[in-house]
Amino acid sequence: MIPHNSVFAPILTPFDDSGANIDTAAFTQHLQYLTNAGLDGVLVLGTNGEFAHLRDTEKSELVDLALQIEELQVIAGGTVPDSIEGTLALCSALNKHGSRLAGILVAPPFYGEYKSGHKISEKTIAEFYRALAQLVLDVPLYLYNVPRSSEKQVTAAVSPAVMELLGDVAIAGLKDSTGIAGNVPDYLSARPDLNILIGNDHAISEGISAGARGSITACANVFPSAVKTLYGHLHKPGEKQAQDELSVLRGVLEIIPGKMIAAQKLLLHIFGVVSQHSPVRIPGGSLTEPEKNRVLGQIGQICSTLEINQGLGRELAQKAADYR
Repeated sequence: MIPHNSVFAPILTPFDDSGANIDTAAFTQHLQYLTNAGLDGVLVLGTNGEFAHLRDTEKSELVDLALQIEELQVIAGGTVPDSIEGTLALCSALNKHGSRLAGILVAPPFYGEYKSGHKISEKTIAEFYRALAQLVLDVPLYLYNVPRSSEKQVTAAVSPAVMELLGDVAIAGLKDSTGIAGNVPDYLSARPDLNILIGNDHAISEGISAGARGSITACANVFPSAVKTLYGHLHKPGEKQAQDELSVLRGVLEIIPGKMIAAQKLLLHIFGVVSQHSPVRIPGGSLTEPEKNRVLGQIGQICSTLEINQGLGRELAQKAADYR
């Protein structure tokens, strides 16, 4: 079981200048940065890790590299549930790591709802996870709730009702990226032993208060000290301010819609975490020069507003100014 107040980062996947190959040196540099910051673990092959754009051999290589860092717990994602054969094959391969992995994270089938009026039933989602649990026997299984709803797409959700339908199926936990901390009590009502990990920086404080055990959020990739600062202020007078400051930092990553991964990669290079600036593989996901300047300008604006994270603010402002 993951300890209370565990902080995980959904680690990025760095590529060389061409984007054709993984930059293993940069990946190791990032792992060491997170280790030095005192994080508990990493999610490899998550959404921030661009898992959908990785070859199977690359997924295996990244998990192997992460497992070399003994100080970090490793949860592995990278599954594409609507390719049932691919999902089973990857989970089977990951299962071979056994107790070396803290968990395997699997999202529900979603493509059946994409741009269509079809609704995947909670029963169907539960049946998918029930079948998967029979395969993943040696590694804890984590479910990934990351639903989206808009005029253009709707994706399936792992609701508390799905948890109830799973009954006594061995489910270790859930990553909930909705940002709705009010979901936590409902999940725990269905499964009191569930390890819930908050997947949205804005909802960490409220989620932990509601019973979540920890978090896996983007800010932990770039601003791990600010996430750790929030945890250090839980149930103390400075909790709200620490959460507000973390939300402000998250806003920097979100300032360019659809390009949060690229913003993280830019900042990791500027802050000296990795030696090379990594492109993204997501089509159209790279930052333009005006967008880079906008991200850096936002850093400069918010740094002076940080009080609990004042030291981090000064450091970020200086590095952003040096880069510009």
